[in-house]
Amino acid sequence: MTEWTEISKKQYDEFGKTPPAPALAELEKRIKDLENSVSIALEIQDKYQRENELLKKNFQIERETHQADMMAKDIEIGRLMKKINLK
Repeated sequence: MTEWTEISKKQYDEFGKTPPAPALAELEKRIKDLENSVSIALEIQDKYQRENELLKKNFQIERETHQADMMAKDIEIGRLMKKINLK
């Protein structure tokens, strides 16, 4: 359980006030640093997402090309088998 401690009226009044200027400046700096980090992370995420989409497109093209090549080879094998069977 949490133990409750008495605080003075002064402590109570200062509890909700704005932090002192140096602490506020430090907090603002940290916020700015975090915003920069987030923006960098989002840029990296976008870069990898575009790269992933490009790889998927290339893979799909390769798959379609492979299927077309296999069909052409199938036709060639069929033609050669007919030629052999006719002799």
